[in-house]
Amino acid sequence: MTSRILSALCWTITLLCLMGRIAEGLEVNLQLVSASALKVGNAIVWTAEANDTPIDYQFSIAPAGQGFTVVHDFSNSTNRFEWTPMKEGSYLARLVARGPGKDALALAEAGFHVESRIGADGQAVVSASAHPLVFLYSAPPCDVRAMTAEFVKLNSFENPTVTDAKVCDQATSVNFWIAGLEENRDYTIRYRLWNDQGEPVYESQPATFRTGDVTASFPAVQVLKQDPPYMDLPHGLMLQSLNRSAGPSGVTDPTPVARKLDGTLVWYYDSAVHGAVNNLLRPLGQGLMMVIPGANYPHGLRAIDLAGNTIWETNAGAISIRLAAMGLPPIQNFHHDALVLPNGMTSP
Repeated sequence: MTSRILSALCWTITLLCLMGRIAEGLEVNLQLVSASALKVGNAIVWTAEANDTPIDYQFSIAPAGQGFTVVHDFSNSTNRFEWTPMKEGSYLARLVARGPGKDALALAEAGFHVESRIGADGQAVVSASAHPLVFLYSAPPCDVRAMTAEFVKLNSFENPTVTDAKVCDQATSVNFWIAGLEENRDYTIRYRLWNDQGEPVYESQPATFRTGDVTASFPAVQVLKQDPPYMDLPHGLMLQSLNRSAGPSGVTDPTPVARKLDGTLVWYYDSAVHGAVNNLLRPLGQGLMMVIPGANYPHGLRAIDLAGNTIWETNAGAISIRLAAMGLPPIQNFHHDALVLPNGMTSP
């Protein structure tokens, strides 16, 4: 009953932060601290405060009328939570705090609304991100089956790069993170609509944008030999993740990068913005990647998008508590690889 009352109050007053309590004595507060506008593609930031320490926090997000998805699993590594919406609409943020004894819980929820980037003219919009090689492409709502975006260097004879398709819902904008771009280049981009038979039925007018300067530094690379007849140069990419190593010449920040087969840098994970990672494990499709976070989130497993934003993350401690409830032994950490199973569950 308390949870339902809190939810109703949060929806009544936008961005009102409420205090909830499930166990007597433990209290928690969820506070919105974002400085940027609450728009698609902008990171939204909350902080948590509790009347006890140490506290494990779990942070989740739910679109209006839908279930919650955990963004940050139970951990005492931080009281700051960040989430980047990719669709406009009303949402509910939920924070669950767990006390030192692991049996005391407290709940706080806050409602908020995310605005579309599409203006009154209904035209697609290209927005720069904090990453010089990653852009957000926002297209208006569509009433057919699906939409793709395609981009190519301006005045180029190369074949365009085409994104994965996104399903149209007739009501909200369709938003794509655009990556795989070279620095200081002009690009043109458009969207295409597809019907139920997989046939293209509409092509938008192109928009142009220019990438920025890459100021991050990476270990030097050298292409020793190229054999073009046997290389997929137009579409081939090498996704690289170095291992952290010790010593004076060791790699201290193993930033994941993507390069064309001629060595040209076209993407990297921006550790200066999103924090270091220890390893890139694998691409997950739809522009997502699975990584092992750095020391600021120990023993963790995280899915990120092309802009580096966290989609979800968990850790060995949170998983071990659930395993213990099932009568299974704990795990110590995640390493080497993990994959998403056909049923949607993740296996290390």
